[in-house]
Amino acid sequence: MRGLSDRAKTLPGWLLPVIVFAASLGLYLATLPRSVLPGDSGELIAASYTLSIAHPPGFPLYVILGKLLSSIFAFGSVAYRYNLFSAVVGAVTAALMVLVLARLGVRRLIAAAIALGLATLEAYWLQATTGDVYTLNGLFTALLLYVALAGRYDGERALPLVGFLGGLAISHHLTLVYGLASALVVLLAGMRRLPSAKSVFLSVFLFALGLTIWLYIPIRANLKPPLTWGETQTFSGFLSHVGAQSYRWRLRPFDFKNRLVDWLRYYKMLARESGGPLIVLACLGIVLNAKRLRLVGGCLLLVLLYSLHYVVYDIPDIESHTFPALLGVAGLAGMGLQRISTWRHLRRIGQVVAAGLALAIIIPNLVAMHPRKDEWFASDLARAVEASAIKACGKDCIIICTGDVSFPLLYNSFAGVSSAREFYPGLSDPGTIGVKEHPTAVDGWVNAVGKEYGVSRVALFGAAPPSLMGQPTQICGLIRAVCQDSAGCGSPLDYPVRGVGEDLRDYASRYLSWQYYLHLARWRIQEGDRSGAQGYVGKALEAAYDDITAYLDAASIYRNIGMGAEARRLLDRALKLDPDFFEIHNMLGGMALDAGRADEAAARYRRALRGNPHPAPMYSNLGNADLARGDYPSALADFRTALSMDSTLINAYVGLGRTFEGQGDLDRALAYYQLARHRDSASEPASHAAAALLIRMERYGDARQVIEAGLALAPRSALLLSDLGLVNLREDDLDSAIAHLGEALAIDPSMLAVRGNLAVAYEAKGMKPEAAEQYRIYLKTAPPGQARNRALEALNRLTSG
Repeated sequence: MRGLSDRAKTLPGWLLPVIVFAASLGLYLATLPRSVLPGDSGELIAASYTLSIAHPPGFPLYVILGKLLSSIFAFGSVAYRYNLFSAVVGAVTAALMVLVLARLGVRRLIAAAIALGLATLEAYWLQATTGDVYTLNGLFTALLLYVALAGRYDGERALPLVGFLGGLAISHHLTLVYGLASALVVLLAGMRRLPSAKSVFLSVFLFALGLTIWLYIPIRANLKPPLTWGETQTFSGFLSHVGAQSYRWRLRPFDFKNRLVDWLRYYKMLARESGGPLIVLACLGIVLNAKRLRLVGGCLLLVLLYSLHYVVYDIPDIESHTFPALLGVAGLAGMGLQRISTWRHLRRIGQVVAAGLALAIIIPNLVAMHPRKDEWFASDLARAVEASAIKACGKDCIIICTGDVSFPLLYNSFAGVSSAREFYPGLSDPGTIGVKEHPTAVDGWVNAVGKEYGVSRVALFGAAPPSLMGQPTQICGLIRAVCQDSAGCGSPLDYPVRGVGEDLRDYASRYLSWQYYLHLARWRIQEGDRSGAQGYVGKALEAAYDDITAYLDAASIYRNIGMGAEARRLLDRALKLDPDFFEIHNMLGGMALDAGRADEAAARYRRALRGNPHPAPMYSNLGNADLARGDYPSALADFRTALSMDSTLINAYVGLGRTFEGQGDLDRALAYYQLARHRDSASEPASHAAAALLIRMERYGDARQVIEAGLALAPRSALLLSDLGLVNLREDDLDSAIAHLGEALAIDPSMLAVRGNLAVAYEAKGMKPEAAEQYRIYLKTAPPGQARNRALEALNRLTSG
């Protein structure tokens, strides 16, 4: 073994890193996906390929380098080229780790073995075969550590380079501040004297120079690229974008007990991703090198800082954010294996033990590794959505994508995979589809696109907001098609989708899988197949593991089909994962309000306001709870607070109207209802509230005008049709009343008040059997009260006569 070690010393210094690079790249190429993958990959590739603006913080370096590489290596699909970009960067990082470990005092053969162990970890391999930003995070971390270690005896010369690399790294991803901090600790701890003012000034200047890559964002935004995320052409918008201010709400409040649990969960996750042998060697590396704290400290600090990020930042794919921590584990493991190989108690067998441990890291990784099974999942799903949209709305339709398949859809559209036009509200430049308006809500986008192209040429993928539900919309295959005639649309099962639920190793694949299953569940509900819907919900929860968002979405489905107990069970499971998550308390508040427990609902909404990034709708919900409690002053304050935060919130205007109506100030109530209609003429709640009040004031002609204006935009609105039927009833136009009330019930049979009014209309027209039948159906579910008593008296009168 001594001879092997001596011969290794005579090898060229570049040979082992090149071998590690070639072996890693060969592995990645053999398993490289040929299509776009779930997660952010589709959006990032589309942004880079079109030189646009990606989601915060923008990743300008990835956008530029990805475009350069995809242009040079113009073979295969566009997605394949970006997956190849990640593979090359991942292989370079593994090779660079050989040099980092050598600088830590690890023999080159051991360093190469540890680097290969790192490169073959499943967590590392998944990142290295996905077109995403995180392999660049690893490369920058390795570069910073290498420069810091190389310059620890001459820090004056290395400090400016660390500064420049640090600026460049942070301009790529904000979490790389942890890599910069670790490199500075290694560098400064090795310096015999403090750096001169000249070196510090030069380092700060070069750090700022590295940050100038951010200027790509405002410059490119002002050139109006196809994809523009946010108002990045303004200075405030630019700062908000690069600072990722839109994600601030994901910062967890400090709670020692829960944060301690999260901290322990981080190390459990890190041990799982690193594998048993590597994490054990890392722990030995800390213990056996305790006296070399200056070298151990850099790698250990990297692991610790990412544990802090894991604890305070609540994002579903947090494992991707902490990816560079694996490099810290590898550094510590290399130092541990080096000490074992030179341990005097093992004497000559030390290197044999070290070689065996190195093989114990690499071989299990290779045996456990297998190609992805979801390679075509995102691409197939995007194509299915496009096929369904074209079938429903024609070849020239525009797909407004708000669901989780949006990013593969954007990739298909902007990478030339399909001729369909996709539009993502808030990301796509409205100018690309000719829309001049900048509405903030999904229904605003639908209305804007409808004005430009005609409503039958708009397809909406994702959850339709309530104000759209009265329009001619329905589930149509894999989309909600906003079209006049959806006959002949296919079911989701008509479109082949490979990979769903088959590969759940990373968050993005799990996330898209359970979203797809929930979409199938909604389709089954639309078809009246509740049993089939429950089966798909079960598959979704199985795919999601313990994902809070999955529990919320599944609970919403259960709630909509009357399975309140199942919904509450899922919400309780979600609360165990995160007791402070505002969306859980928001849904629990809604369920309590539906059940008439207004005090409980108000308490839930107040809890939901803690740490809520979008508090305006929650204040509006709280106003509804206070209104149900009869606390009019609090309700007024809540609705006004909501409007002070978001002046476009139609529900808050309607809430103010309902509050004044409850206080008997009908004129002010009507003024707020009309203001809501003026701000959004398509708002069904605003039109319904105004019409109902005008009917109460016996201004039937005005009520009819409001209703007809609403029905012109939403001809299938059950609420507005019921209002029109009530106007007809009050005006003694019994035939029209029966027709409109019956049409409303055909759309929504659960509307009890409408059924009662229909019974009254039948009785007034002398149609006693029909009236009695409607009263019987009404009494089956009507709650106790005066309305129920009147219906019972009417039924007795009809049957006794």
